[in-house]
Amino acid sequence: MKNKLQLGIIIVFAFLIVGYASVTTNVFTSGEARVGAFDPNNFELTFTSATPETNGSAVIDSVNGRTITYQPVTLSSIGDIASLSFVVTNNSTQFDADVEIQYTYSGNYDEYLNITKVGFPDNQLIRVYGKDSSIGELNIEVTETPAEPINLEITLSLSITAVSRVETAVSLNEMNPATSSRFGIDTSNVNLNTNGTAKLDIGESTNLRLKRIAALANGMSEAAVNTYTVNDYIDTYITSIEWSETAPTQAQKVKYGQLGMTASSPLGMGSDGTTNDLIITDVPIWAWYDNGTIYIWSSDSTIDMHPDSERMFQGLSNLTNVSVLSHFNATPAETLRYEFKGTKINDFSAIDNWNIITVKTSLISGNELNADNNGFYQMCNGVINNNHPNFTVKNGTWNSDGTFTVSNE
Repeated sequence: MKNKLQLGIIIVFAFLIVGYASVTTNVFTSGEARVGAFDPNNFELTFTSATPETNGSAVIDSVNGRTITYQPVTLSSIGDIASLSFVVTNNSTQFDADVEIQYTYSGNYDEYLNITKVGFPDNQLIRVYGKDSSIGELNIEVTETPAEPINLEITLSLSITAVSRVETAVSLNEMNPATSSRFGIDTSNVNLNTNGTAKLDIGESTNLRLKRIAALANGMSEAAVNTYTVNDYIDTYITSIEWSETAPTQAQKVKYGQLGMTASSPLGMGSDGTTNDLIITDVPIWAWYDNGTIYIWSSDSTIDMHPDSERMFQGLSNLTNVSVLSHFNATPAETLRYEFKGTKINDFSAIDNWNIITVKTSLISGNELNADNNGFYQMCNGVINNNHPNFTVKNGTWNSDGTFTVSNE
Protein backbone atom coordinates (compact mmCIF):
# COMPACT_ATOMS: atom_id res chain seq x y z
CA MET A 1 0.00 0.00 0.00
CA LYS A 2 1.36 3.32 -0.99
CA ASN A 3 2.12 5.92 1.64
CA LYS A 4 0.19 9.15 1.62
CA LEU A 5 1.95 12.02 -0.08
CA GLN A 6 3.39 14.67 2.19
CA LEU A 7 4.00 17.51 -0.18
CA GLY A 8 5.55 20.80 0.79
CA ILE A 9 5.73 23.08 -2.20
CA ILE A 10 7.57 26.31 -2.57
CA ILE A 11 6.87 28.09 -5.81
CA VAL A 12 8.93 31.04 -6.90
CA PHE A 13 7.59 33.25 -9.68
CA ALA A 14 10.34 35.08 -11.51
CA PHE A 15 10.23 37.58 -14.35
CA LEU A 16 12.71 37.22 -17.16
CA ILE A 17 12.72 39.87 -19.84
CA VAL A 18 14.07 38.15 -22.92
CA GLY A 19 13.46 40.53 -25.73
CA TYR A 20 11.89 43.61 -27.16
CA ALA A 21 9.67 43.70 -30.22
CA SER A 22 11.52 46.20 -32.36
CA VAL A 23 11.77 48.72 -29.59
CA THR A 24 15.45 48.83 -28.68
CA THR A 25 16.29 50.89 -31.74
CA ASN A 26 12.93 52.41 -32.56
CA VAL A 27 12.62 56.12 -33.08
CA PHE A 28 8.96 57.03 -33.28
CA THR A 29 7.83 59.33 -36.04
CA SER A 30 6.12 62.66 -35.60
CA GLY A 31 2.57 62.41 -34.35
CA GLU A 32 3.09 59.22 -32.35
CA ALA A 33 3.11 58.98 -28.60
CA ARG A 34 6.81 59.31 -27.84
CA VAL A 35 10.24 59.80 -29.38
CA GLY A 36 13.17 57.70 -28.26
CA ALA A 37 14.46 54.18 -27.71
CA PHE A 38 13.30 51.56 -25.27
CA ASP A 39 13.66 52.68 -21.68
CA PRO A 40 13.51 49.80 -19.15
CA ASN A 41 12.78 52.32 -16.40
CA ASN A 42 9.47 53.03 -18.13
CA PHE A 43 8.62 49.33 -18.40
CA GLU A 44 7.12 48.59 -15.00
CA LEU A 45 5.55 45.15 -15.14
CA THR A 46 5.02 43.53 -11.75
CA PHE A 47 2.84 41.24 -9.71
CA THR A 48 0.19 43.29 -7.91
CA SER A 49 -1.70 40.45 -6.25
CA ALA A 50 -1.04 36.87 -5.12
CA THR A 51 -3.85 35.00 -3.40
CA PRO A 52 -3.85 31.30 -2.46
CA GLU A 53 -7.24 29.79 -3.29
CA THR A 54 -6.53 27.08 -0.73
CA ASN A 55 -4.73 27.50 2.59
CA GLY A 56 -1.10 28.44 2.28
CA SER A 57 1.03 31.54 1.93
CA ALA A 58 2.11 33.72 -0.98
CA VAL A 59 4.45 36.69 -0.71
CA ILE A 60 5.33 39.14 -3.48
CA ASP A 61 8.96 40.28 -3.45
CA SER A 62 8.91 43.70 -1.80
CA VAL A 63 11.97 44.96 -3.71
CA ASN A 64 10.86 44.79 -7.32
CA GLY A 65 7.50 43.02 -7.25
CA ARG A 66 8.66 40.51 -9.83
CA THR A 67 8.70 37.31 -7.83
CA ILE A 68 6.19 35.45 -5.71
CA THR A 69 7.10 32.81 -3.17
CA TYR A 70 4.20 30.44 -2.75
CA GLN A 71 3.96 27.65 -0.18
CA PRO A 72 0.72 25.64 -0.16
CA VAL A 73 -0.40 23.52 2.73
CA THR A 74 0.69 19.88 2.71
CA LEU A 75 -1.11 17.85 0.07
CA SER A 76 -1.62 14.28 1.20
CA SER A 77 -4.34 12.59 -0.87
CA ILE A 78 -5.14 11.92 -4.49
CA GLY A 79 -7.40 14.72 -5.71
CA ASP A 80 -5.99 17.34 -3.35
CA ILE A 81 -5.52 20.65 -5.15
CA ALA A 82 -3.47 23.74 -4.35
CA SER A 83 -4.23 26.88 -6.33
CA LEU A 84 -2.72 30.34 -6.52
CA SER A 85 -4.32 33.23 -8.36
CA PHE A 86 -2.18 36.21 -9.29
CA VAL A 87 -2.39 39.48 -11.17
CA VAL A 88 0.26 40.80 -13.54
CA THR A 89 0.09 44.56 -14.10
CA ASN A 90 1.83 46.58 -16.79
CA ASN A 91 2.11 50.14 -15.53
CA SER A 92 4.05 51.33 -18.55
CA THR A 93 2.54 54.12 -20.61
CA GLN A 94 4.92 53.52 -23.53
CA PHE A 95 4.98 49.73 -24.03
CA ASP A 96 2.68 46.76 -24.08
CA ALA A 97 4.11 43.35 -23.20
CA ASP A 98 3.80 39.87 -24.67
CA VAL A 99 4.13 37.46 -21.76
CA GLU A 100 4.59 33.70 -21.55
CA ILE A 101 4.86 31.75 -18.29
CA GLN A 102 7.08 28.69 -18.12
CA TYR A 103 7.74 26.54 -15.07
CA THR A 104 10.52 24.14 -14.10
CA TYR A 105 11.24 21.96 -11.11
CA SER A 106 13.88 19.40 -10.13
CA GLY A 107 13.01 15.73 -9.84
CA ASN A 108 10.74 13.49 -11.86
CA TYR A 109 7.26 13.93 -10.42
CA ASP A 110 5.18 14.23 -13.57
CA GLU A 111 3.42 10.94 -12.90
CA TYR A 112 2.22 12.14 -9.48
CA LEU A 113 1.15 15.71 -10.21
CA ASN A 114 -0.91 17.58 -12.74
CA ILE A 115 0.15 21.22 -12.96
CA THR A 116 -1.94 23.58 -15.07
CA LYS A 117 -2.02 27.32 -15.75
CA VAL A 118 -5.15 29.35 -16.40
CA GLY A 119 -4.95 32.70 -18.16
CA PHE A 120 -1.45 32.07 -19.49
CA PRO A 121 -1.74 28.89 -21.62
CA ASP A 122 1.38 26.87 -22.41
CA ASN A 123 3.38 27.99 -25.44
CA GLN A 124 1.22 31.05 -25.97
CA LEU A 125 2.03 34.74 -25.69
CA ILE A 126 -0.51 36.80 -23.76
CA ARG A 127 -0.57 40.53 -24.44
CA VAL A 128 -0.67 42.68 -21.30
CA TYR A 129 -1.40 46.19 -22.50
CA GLY A 130 0.10 49.32 -21.05
CA LYS A 131 -1.82 50.46 -17.95
CA ASP A 132 -3.68 47.16 -17.91
CA SER A 133 -3.64 43.93 -15.89
CA SER A 134 -4.09 40.23 -16.58
CA ILE A 135 -5.07 37.53 -14.11
CA GLY A 136 -3.66 34.03 -13.98
CA GLU A 137 -3.93 30.94 -11.88
CA LEU A 138 -1.65 28.01 -11.10
CA ASN A 139 -3.28 24.72 -10.11
CA ILE A 140 -1.44 21.71 -8.65
CA GLU A 141 -3.37 18.46 -8.31
CA VAL A 142 -2.22 15.17 -6.82
CA THR A 143 -3.07 12.43 -9.33
CA GLU A 144 -1.08 9.54 -7.84
CA THR A 145 0.38 9.06 -4.38
CA PRO A 146 4.13 8.29 -4.47
CA ALA A 147 5.80 5.82 -2.13
CA GLU A 148 7.99 8.52 -0.62
CA PRO A 149 7.18 12.09 0.42
CA ILE A 150 7.99 14.80 -2.09
CA ASN A 151 9.46 18.21 -1.38
CA LEU A 152 8.90 20.10 -4.57
CA GLU A 153 10.15 23.53 -5.61
CA ILE A 154 8.73 25.07 -8.75
CA THR A 155 10.06 28.15 -10.46
CA LEU A 156 7.75 29.99 -12.84
CA SER A 157 9.39 32.45 -15.22
CA LEU A 158 7.58 35.17 -17.11
CA SER A 159 9.22 35.59 -20.49
CA ILE A 160 8.47 39.16 -21.55
CA THR A 161 8.73 40.89 -24.90
CA ALA A 162 8.16 44.65 -24.89
CA VAL A 163 5.91 45.86 -27.70
CA SER A 164 5.97 49.46 -28.86
CA ARG A 165 2.78 51.52 -28.85
CA VAL A 166 1.58 54.19 -31.23
CA GLU A 167 -0.09 56.20 -28.48
CA THR A 168 0.46 56.69 -24.79
CA ALA A 169 -1.39 54.09 -22.74
CA VAL A 170 -3.93 55.30 -20.22
CA SER A 171 -6.03 53.46 -17.67
CA LEU A 172 -9.77 53.09 -18.04
CA ASN A 173 -10.38 55.89 -15.55
CA GLU A 174 -7.99 58.23 -17.36
CA MET A 175 -9.18 57.81 -20.94
CA ASN A 176 -11.81 59.70 -22.88
CA PRO A 177 -14.16 56.79 -23.54
CA ALA A 178 -16.07 58.59 -26.26
CA THR A 179 -13.10 58.62 -28.61
CA SER A 180 -10.54 56.04 -27.52
CA SER A 181 -9.92 52.63 -26.02
CA ARG A 182 -7.09 50.71 -24.45
CA PHE A 183 -7.73 47.99 -27.00
CA GLY A 184 -7.77 50.02 -30.19
CA ILE A 185 -11.56 50.01 -30.67
CA ASP A 186 -12.87 53.18 -32.22
CA THR A 187 -15.97 54.12 -30.23
CA SER A 188 -16.33 57.65 -31.55
CA ASN A 189 -19.48 56.86 -33.56
CA VAL A 190 -21.23 54.41 -31.27
CA ASN A 191 -24.11 56.72 -30.40
CA LEU A 192 -24.90 58.01 -33.88
CA ASN A 193 -27.42 55.33 -34.92
CA THR A 194 -30.41 55.04 -32.61
CA ASN A 195 -33.01 53.95 -35.19
CA GLY A 196 -33.59 50.48 -36.61
CA THR A 197 -33.65 46.91 -35.35
CA ALA A 198 -31.35 45.36 -32.78
CA LYS A 199 -30.12 41.95 -34.01
CA LEU A 200 -28.09 39.33 -32.20
CA ASP A 201 -25.22 37.38 -33.69
CA ILE A 202 -25.35 33.55 -33.83
CA GLY A 203 -25.90 31.78 -30.52
CA GLU A 204 -22.35 30.48 -30.04
CA SER A 205 -20.85 33.90 -30.71
CA THR A 206 -23.23 35.53 -28.24
CA ASN A 207 -22.33 32.83 -25.70
CA LEU A 208 -18.62 33.52 -26.17
CA ARG A 209 -19.10 37.27 -25.90
CA LEU A 210 -21.00 36.88 -22.60
CA LYS A 211 -18.20 34.72 -21.20
CA ARG A 212 -15.55 37.19 -22.35
CA ILE A 213 -17.38 40.13 -20.77
CA ALA A 214 -17.51 38.29 -17.44
CA ALA A 215 -13.85 37.26 -17.62
CA LEU A 216 -12.82 40.82 -18.49
CA ALA A 217 -14.80 42.18 -15.54
CA ASN A 218 -13.07 39.73 -13.22
CA GLY A 219 -9.57 40.91 -14.07
CA MET A 220 -8.52 39.14 -17.24
CA SER A 221 -6.93 41.32 -19.90
CA GLU A 222 -8.57 41.83 -23.27
CA ALA A 223 -5.71 39.98 -24.95
CA ALA A 224 -6.11 36.94 -22.70
CA VAL A 225 -9.90 37.01 -22.99
CA ASN A 226 -9.67 36.99 -26.78
CA THR A 227 -7.67 33.75 -26.78
CA TYR A 228 -10.67 31.81 -25.50
CA THR A 229 -13.10 29.94 -27.71
CA VAL A 230 -16.62 28.92 -26.78
CA ASN A 231 -15.48 25.43 -25.77
CA ASP A 232 -12.44 26.44 -23.73
CA TYR A 233 -14.04 26.97 -20.38
CA ILE A 234 -17.21 26.79 -18.33
CA ASP A 235 -18.24 30.17 -17.00
CA THR A 236 -19.03 30.44 -13.28
CA TYR A 237 -19.07 34.25 -13.03
CA ILE A 238 -22.52 34.91 -14.50
CA THR A 239 -25.51 34.29 -12.25
CA SER A 240 -28.10 36.57 -13.86
CA ILE A 241 -28.75 38.25 -17.24
CA GLU A 242 -31.11 41.19 -17.01
CA TRP A 243 -32.42 44.08 -19.08
CA SER A 244 -31.22 47.53 -18.05
CA GLU A 245 -33.64 50.43 -18.17
CA THR A 246 -30.73 52.85 -18.56
CA ALA A 247 -27.93 52.97 -21.09
CA PRO A 248 -24.40 52.03 -20.05
CA THR A 249 -21.87 54.68 -19.22
CA GLN A 250 -19.26 55.54 -21.80
CA ALA A 251 -16.64 53.85 -19.66
CA GLN A 252 -18.70 50.63 -19.66
CA LYS A 253 -19.07 50.83 -23.43
CA VAL A 254 -15.34 51.15 -23.86
CA LYS A 255 -14.49 48.34 -21.47
CA TYR A 256 -17.05 45.73 -22.51
CA GLY A 257 -18.04 46.62 -26.06
CA GLN A 258 -21.10 45.42 -27.92
CA LEU A 259 -23.11 42.23 -27.69
CA GLY A 260 -24.81 42.89 -31.02
CA MET A 261 -22.34 43.45 -33.83
CA THR A 262 -22.30 46.59 -35.94
CA ALA A 263 -20.50 46.68 -39.27
CA SER A 264 -17.40 48.27 -37.69
CA SER A 265 -17.27 46.07 -34.60
CA PRO A 266 -13.88 44.32 -34.31
CA LEU A 267 -15.20 41.45 -32.17
CA GLY A 268 -17.85 40.07 -34.52
CA MET A 269 -17.36 36.40 -35.41
CA GLY A 270 -19.51 34.05 -37.44
CA SER A 271 -19.87 30.31 -36.95
CA ASP A 272 -16.99 29.53 -39.32
CA GLY A 273 -14.55 31.87 -37.59
CA THR A 274 -15.11 34.66 -40.13
CA THR A 275 -17.75 37.32 -40.68
CA ASN A 276 -19.36 35.37 -43.55
CA ASP A 277 -22.63 34.61 -41.74
CA LEU A 278 -22.48 37.49 -39.29
CA ILE A 279 -25.76 39.28 -38.68
CA ILE A 280 -25.16 43.03 -38.58
CA THR A 281 -27.38 44.88 -36.16
CA ASP A 282 -28.89 48.21 -37.14
CA VAL A 283 -28.26 49.62 -33.66
CA PRO A 284 -25.73 48.64 -31.02
CA ILE A 285 -26.59 46.12 -28.31
CA TRP A 286 -24.54 46.86 -25.21
CA ALA A 287 -23.71 44.46 -22.40
CA TRP A 288 -21.73 44.92 -19.21
CA TYR A 289 -21.05 43.03 -15.99
CA ASP A 290 -21.61 44.00 -12.37
CA ASN A 291 -21.34 41.65 -9.38
CA GLY A 292 -22.50 38.48 -11.11
CA THR A 293 -25.06 40.10 -13.41
CA ILE A 294 -24.80 40.79 -17.13
CA TYR A 295 -26.90 43.83 -18.03
CA ILE A 296 -28.10 44.30 -21.61
CA TRP A 297 -29.41 47.50 -23.16
CA SER A 298 -30.25 48.80 -26.63
CA SER A 299 -32.19 51.76 -27.93
CA ASP A 300 -34.42 49.11 -29.54
CA SER A 301 -36.07 47.42 -26.58
CA THR A 302 -36.87 44.28 -28.61
CA ILE A 303 -33.87 42.33 -29.88
CA ASP A 304 -34.18 39.94 -32.82
CA MET A 305 -32.52 36.56 -32.36
CA HIS A 306 -30.36 34.96 -35.07
CA PRO A 307 -31.74 32.02 -37.10
CA ASP A 308 -28.90 29.97 -35.59
CA SER A 309 -29.47 30.76 -31.92
CA GLU A 310 -28.39 27.44 -30.43
CA ARG A 311 -26.01 27.19 -27.44
CA MET A 312 -26.52 30.83 -26.48
CA PHE A 313 -26.30 30.15 -22.74
CA GLN A 314 -24.71 26.71 -22.69
CA GLY A 315 -21.99 26.33 -20.08
CA LEU A 316 -23.05 29.27 -17.92
CA SER A 317 -23.06 26.87 -15.01
CA ASN A 318 -24.19 29.32 -12.30
CA LEU A 319 -26.83 31.11 -14.38
CA THR A 320 -30.17 31.21 -12.55
CA ASN A 321 -32.00 34.24 -13.97
CA VAL A 322 -32.69 35.04 -17.65
CA SER A 323 -35.40 37.67 -17.26
CA VAL A 324 -33.75 39.62 -20.10
CA LEU A 325 -35.23 37.11 -22.55
CA SER A 326 -38.61 38.82 -22.40
CA HIS A 327 -36.92 41.45 -24.60
CA PHE A 328 -35.75 38.84 -27.16
CA ASN A 329 -37.82 38.21 -30.28
CA ALA A 330 -37.54 34.50 -31.11
CA THR A 331 -39.45 34.68 -34.38
CA PRO A 332 -36.30 34.55 -36.57
CA ALA A 333 -34.85 31.57 -34.66
CA GLU A 334 -34.69 28.25 -36.52
CA THR A 335 -32.72 26.26 -33.95
CA LEU A 336 -32.49 26.49 -30.15
CA ARG A 337 -30.51 23.31 -29.59
CA TYR A 338 -28.55 23.14 -26.31
CA GLU A 339 -29.75 26.70 -25.58
CA PHE A 340 -29.72 26.42 -21.78
CA LYS A 341 -27.70 23.23 -21.36
CA GLY A 342 -26.01 22.89 -17.98
CA THR A 343 -27.47 26.04 -16.40
CA LYS A 344 -29.31 26.50 -13.09
CA ILE A 345 -32.22 28.54 -14.44
CA ASN A 346 -35.14 28.29 -12.04
CA ASP A 347 -37.70 30.43 -13.89
CA PHE A 348 -38.38 30.27 -17.64
CA SER A 349 -41.50 32.45 -17.58
CA ALA A 350 -39.68 35.12 -19.63
CA ILE A 351 -39.83 32.83 -22.68
CA ASP A 352 -43.12 30.99 -22.18
CA ASN A 353 -44.68 33.29 -24.80
CA TRP A 354 -41.79 33.18 -27.26
CA ASN A 355 -42.99 32.96 -30.86
CA ILE A 356 -41.24 29.69 -31.74
CA ILE A 357 -43.18 28.92 -34.91
CA THR A 358 -40.02 29.22 -37.05
CA VAL A 359 -37.95 26.75 -35.02
CA LYS A 360 -37.49 23.71 -37.25
CA THR A 361 -38.51 20.28 -36.00
CA SER A 362 -36.81 18.80 -39.06
CA LEU A 363 -33.58 20.55 -39.91
CA ILE A 364 -32.62 21.01 -43.54
CA SER A 365 -30.64 18.10 -44.99
CA GLY A 366 -27.02 19.03 -45.59
CA ASN A 367 -27.06 21.80 -42.99
CA GLU A 368 -24.22 21.61 -40.48
CA LEU A 369 -26.83 21.63 -37.71
CA ASN A 370 -28.34 18.34 -38.94
CA ALA A 371 -26.70 16.08 -36.36
CA ASP A 372 -30.23 15.51 -35.08
CA ASN A 373 -33.67 16.21 -36.41
CA ASN A 374 -35.08 18.70 -33.94
CA GLY A 375 -34.30 22.37 -33.41
CA PHE A 376 -35.29 21.95 -29.76
CA TYR A 377 -32.83 19.07 -29.16
CA GLN A 378 -31.48 19.11 -25.58
CA MET A 379 -32.58 22.73 -25.26
CA CYS A 380 -32.79 22.33 -21.47
CA ASN A 381 -30.45 19.37 -21.00
CA GLY A 382 -28.97 19.29 -17.51
CA VAL A 383 -30.92 22.31 -16.26
CA ILE A 384 -31.36 22.15 -12.49
CA ASN A 385 -34.49 20.28 -11.36
CA ASN A 386 -35.28 19.52 -15.03
CA ASN A 387 -36.75 23.03 -15.34
CA HIS A 388 -38.01 24.12 -18.76
CA PRO A 389 -40.34 26.69 -20.33
CA ASN A 390 -44.04 26.06 -20.86
CA PHE A 391 -44.52 27.28 -24.41
CA THR A 392 -47.93 28.74 -25.23
CA VAL A 393 -47.45 29.03 -29.01
CA LYS A 394 -46.85 25.31 -29.64
CA ASN A 395 -48.01 22.26 -27.75
CA GLY A 396 -45.55 19.51 -27.01
CA THR A 397 -43.74 17.45 -24.41
CA TRP A 398 -40.35 17.58 -22.70
CA ASN A 399 -38.35 14.41 -22.25
CA SER A 400 -35.72 13.57 -19.65
CA ASP A 401 -32.81 14.93 -21.72
CA GLY A 402 -34.38 18.37 -22.03
CA THR A 403 -35.67 17.99 -25.59
CA PHE A 404 -39.02 19.53 -26.57
CA THR A 405 -41.06 17.52 -29.05
CA VAL A 406 -43.87 19.37 -30.80
CA SER A 407 -47.22 17.59 -30.83
CA ASN A 408 -48.86 16.79 -34.13
CA GLU A 409 -51.01 19.71 -35.15
